[in-house]
Amino acid sequence: ANTMYLNPAFTGLTYENRFALNYRNQWPGIKNGFSTYIASFDHNMSHLHSGVGFFAMQDVSGTSNLTSTQFGGNFAYSLRLNKYNEVRTGALISIVQRKIDNSRLVFNDQLITGSPLSLDAQNIQQINFADLGIGGVINSENYWLGIAIKHINQPNTSMNGGNSTQAMYYNVHGGYRFNLSGQKT
Repeated sequence: ANTMYLNPAFTGLTYENRFALNYRNQWPGIKNGFSTYIASFDHNMSHLHSGVGFFAMQDVSGTSNLTSTQFGGNFAYSLRLNKYNEVRTGALISIVQRKIDNSRLVFNDQLITGSPLSLDAQNIQQINFADLGIGGVINSENYWLGIAIKHINQPNTSMNGGNSTQAMYYNVHGGYRFNLSGQKT
């Protein structure tokens, strides 16, 4: 439900400043499930036919507290087709940090040697990487249709010094506004 994170082309879509807070607790019945927090702010610059926005997100999951923290900025540009329709394009750039709490895990070499520290765990390090994305939306008075592509730079997300590129993520989304009151808004 966070439009700026879904597609950067939604940045600055409203004519006011917009601030959003989102929280998601996925699988609450499982101990140490996924918890995600995101805060975003965007501003419409109608005189420039564009919008700018910023977001911060943190996702914590599992017994090891695998934590991903992301800070990003979005830019969107709008091209008005007529009074009721526009095409919007957007881009995002962010910095991501991933880390894991190895002290909460038990590795095979600890069981074999009885050592309190694992050699395997020592190879896992905190990582930082840049992440890029783009998006587009056709927006009208009654409907919208968009596509977003994230991780277009396919960053290396390996935490042990190897090479594990993150696959590109494609998202197609849309909606239709139903007027239930019968009055024009």
